[in-house]
Amino acid sequence: MYIQSLYAGQGKSFSIKVNNGNIIIKTDYGLIKKKVSQGEIVESLEKTKKYIEKFVEGKCYLRKDIKNNRIIQKINYSGGKARRRKNGIYMIYSVKLVNNWLTIYTYTKNSRLYKEVGYYEDSRLKAYEIKNGDKEIKIYQKNGKLWMHLIMTDKIRLSKQHIFYNTCDLYNSHYEIKESNLFYIGKGNRFITIYDENGKIKYQGQYIDANNRGGKWIVKYKEKNYVNGVEIPKKYYYAKAEYLDPKKVLKIRNIELRTYLINKIGLENLIRKLSGKTIDILPDGSQELIAIKVEGAVDNDNQDKVIKILKVKDPSTNIYYCLRVPPNMNDCEKARRWTLYDEQSELNLVKET
Repeated sequence: MYIQSLYAGQGKSFSIKVNNGNIIIKTDYGLIKKKVSQGEIVESLEKTKKYIEKFVEGKCYLRKDIKNNRIIQKINYSGGKARRRKNGIYMIYSVKLVNNWLTIYTYTKNSRLYKEVGYYEDSRLKAYEIKNGDKEIKIYQKNGKLWMHLIMTDKIRLSKQHIFYNTCDLYNSHYEIKESNLFYIGKGNRFITIYDENGKIKYQGQYIDANNRGGKWIVKYKEKNYVNGVEIPKKYYYAKAEYLDPKKVLKIRNIELRTYLINKIGLENLIRKLSGKTIDILPDGSQELIAIKVEGAVDNDNQDKVIKILKVKDPSTNIYYCLRVPPNMNDCEKARRWTLYDEQSELNLVKET
């Protein structure tokens, strides 16, 4: 290995090759020791006021919180060069789950991760146990009651990071997990239920496409409704399209809610109810550009004061469908190319099928 000084200044930087021996480095933060054998680091110790970090080749890696005398992470290796342990406990973590400390163990079988188990540190009660390939996670409270139930469409693939890794509060601590972050356990589509200490449902609902809430939810004991991650007030979520007033909808300041309601009404109904005017049409009638002007519409995003809709005929079914296009479109050709991501007219459009 090499010891290099990169920022010592002109004529002061250095590079030293070390094949065998011990290296001791004193810094403003603490002490670093390295043992080198045949050019490779085989043992390492780094100690500061906050933590101690140790590595021994073929045995283990340890990171420990000095203040709390708690293992943050420990990795056990097989003999020889550092590599995954063939069988037994592979990694140990400590995480603070809301107000309770958990000790998490991951296990290997035939050098593959196959199980992860979490225990409450002060009582050794099991909080959860999951295996590679499972489709659900159940986390229990210290009183033995179910706390969280997570059902996923995809199988769990255990990694060297524990299941809470993406939920940790990285601003305060690498191992502190708040209740609000429990929703981010798992990936993809998943259905979550979180109970309080009395067994009552506090949160419940489905995540669609990663972290977008969808459908009916219970949030802090209250019913809410979501579409593509946007909360939709109950009166709009259950309202029938024919009873929605487009003029009132276009005055709603919340852009995401306004877009949802416009889609719910439907562009064809919007044209009919607001007396849309044709500003361009192809001779064969296969394409028609329609403009709708709405008095009093919210225009803070320059989208809904003038709505432009391209009405296109499907050549295979002879059915018309409507596509919303930007308000600066003034002819069918330009609007059609915009829907095909061809604003620069680079495509040679011969025939649509």
